Amino acid sequence: MLSILSSLAAFAVLASPTNAVTVCDGSTCATFTAGSNSDTIIVSMQSPYSGWMGIGFGSSMGSTSTYVLMYGGGISNRCGGGFAQPSVCGGGAASMGGNSFSIGKSYFNSNGATALIYATSTQAPSGDDVPQHNGVKGTWYVDISGLGSPPPKPSPSSPPAPAPSPSQVTQPSPNPPQASPSAKETSASLAPSSSIVSGASNATLSTSVATRTATVMATGTSAASLPGFISGAQVCDTTKSFCASFTVADGDANSVIVTLHSTSNGWVGIGFGTMMATSTGYFVAWKNATGATVVSQRAASSGEVAPAISATQDATPATVPSNIASDPSFKLAVSFKMPKSYFNVNGATNLIYAACSRTPMSPAALPEHDDARGGFAFDINSGTVSLAGIPSATIAHGVVMFIAWGFLPYVIIFVARYLKFRIGHAWFIIHATIGGVLMLVLTIAGVCIQAVNGGAGIVLSRNTHVIMGAIMVYGVLPLQIILGVTADRMFDVERTAIPWWDKAHWWLGRAAVLLGAVTGHYGLIQAEVASGWIIGYWLWLVMMVAVLVGGNFVFGGPTHHINEKEKEI
Repeated sequence: MLSILSSLAAFAVLASPTNAVTVCDGSTCATFTAGSNSDTIIVSMQSPYSGWMGIGFGSSMGSTSTYVLMYGGGISNRCGGGFAQPSVCGGGAASMGGNSFSIGKSYFNSNGATALIYATSTQAPSGDDVPQHNGVKGTWYVDISGLGSPPPKPSPSSPPAPAPSPSQVTQPSPNPPQASPSAKETSASLAPSSSIVSGASNATLSTSVATRTATVMATGTSAASLPGFISGAQVCDTTKSFCASFTVADGDANSVIVTLHSTSNGWVGIGFGTMMATSTGYFVAWKNATGATVVSQRAASSGEVAPAISATQDATPATVPSNIASDPSFKLAVSFKMPKSYFNVNGATNLIYAACSRTPMSPAALPEHDDARGGFAFDINSGTVSLAGIPSATIAHGVVMFIAWGFLPYVIIFVARYLKFRIGHAWFIIHATIGGVLMLVLTIAGVCIQAVNGGAGIVLSRNTHVIMGAIMVYGVLPLQIILGVTADRMFDVERTAIPWWDKAHWWLGRAAVLLGAVTGHYGLIQAEVASGWIIGYWLWLVMMVAVLVGGNFVFGGPTHHINEKEKEI
């Protein structure tokens, strides 16, 4: 049912931090207010989807065990742990009629944002069976720590306080002012100087729920000082290794505070563009030996080379805003103030990001990134952010490597195992051509595709997919080809036993199939594909193995060139 994928982004805005918190995704909204006592929270939901709507406490279905669904004028407490339909259970939510319920405050994080997944459907449940969601779904991050107790009821002699306006949810201005483009938006102005160091020490990271999805989160900070800009917009990669937040600079409508979090403790930065070869400039930040933030503006680069220090240094260090959600796993948190003019005033701005585990010795000695990197788009007018799609080079790399290691090995194993005496010497031509030539060419092509598009900068010790891929490319494949050539050159038609080099060739081939399958799995995870692709990948491999096993029954087992005096064990 609630198959909440981490890659889906949500739009959330904290309004009126002392009375209510409202989060929205289009017309689907949830409002959180203090209950009648200090131990409960009242949740009210509204949605144009007439079937059902609900929330779960967690950042994805895989990490959520408590759900509250609303339909038919009531609620249904659900429990689960995984991607199956949550079952009815005795949860802690109590219906308050309509689309509202109360739930214990203990379900929420008391020290920061609480991750809540949400989903909707146009289909009404039948009994306890809830149809799968087909409406909006995603993840909200809600901070209830600022909610106060409900205001006291007015005395009979006092006039009632005016009801809060239903429009307390801060929305982007429908006609945001269009600033004239600044000269700083051109790459010509991004030419070199020195970096700027803050005088303050590093800010403390606030504890919060793990941020695992590409998410937009708005805070209680007022956006009035910067019309058309939602304060507190945040985007995180799905591996929870990088987050970028954008907030209003107090008293300065022409500036934006950029906050970067990273699990790497070296440096972290963003660039304006879709890739290094086309970026017009970069802002890189780190902590020096005293704990002060250093921010270095870099000029446009001509490709996959370290960008030079820019002659213009428009960014200055800033204190990490207290309302930005973080996670204990982050080792680095830096903020800097930069001109709003760098961002596109008429739509989304494309940005790339990267991180490194090594701290620069100086701005002039910036080590190459070796950790999280990717791209996202940020619209300064609406506050919406989204992760970039999978790069075409990564897709090409995956397709080529899948053919080389997810299909061809099964073909050559099948031919060698069952068709030796059925198609004659052709079995060897097929086996050697595919295994020794085609797989080698495709593997080299796959490596080159990724390398020329930035993949060469990844440190092996920090990337499981790359480590296993390197073992396959530089170890297993060459050795397997050598063993195959050895088996062919030393073949004796009169032999009465299988020599060790033949058996080594068999077992290394089987190990290569297994290692290739796992390497491909980690590649899909690194590419942040939807879970359906990973499931489909393994179903394909299971089918390939089933074909190999089925050959034993169809062809009566494997065949080998021996004088029948020794059979395979």
